[in-house]
Amino acid sequence: MKRSTLTFVLSLSLSGLSPTPATFAAAWFAEEGASRSSIYREGQKALSEERWEEALAIFTSLADSNPGEADAALYWKGWTESKLGRRGDALQTLRGLVGNFPKSAWIDDAKYREMYARSVSDPNGFWGEQAKRIDWIKAPHKVENVSFAPGN
Repeated sequence: MKRSTLTFVLSLSLSGLSPTPATFAAAWFAEEGASRSSIYREGQKALSEERWEEALAIFTSLADSNPGEADAALYWKGWTESKLGRRGDALQTLRGLVGNFPKSAWIDDAKYREMYARSVSDPNGFWGEQAKRIDWIKAPHKVENVSFAPGN
């Protein structure tokens, strides 16, 4: 995220206003989209207006037809699929981005989105894998998706 976008979002927060996803997206897109194609900017506009199906169609087409913007288009396609609740499709799209564009500026965000989508679609499997990354005195033998909310 560029400094001016971050400054804008922080200034909203400090003024007591909570930046909505649409406000944040508009600030991000205004900066990021200046050097992009008109089709890409149309996809950004659809995202900022929460027209998910339209954004998905635009970024799918862009990923297939414009090699110069394919990595960014794949990222936003995966993001949109996640917004639509299509987590399996989002995972596949983001894995394609990571596999096909390993040096893309979008890789870190894509990896985060991929991990998030996996944690939601298969929480027990995801957290079981994460538990293997820790050195335990005694490793957990069971992973369970539980809630600690009152009443559970």
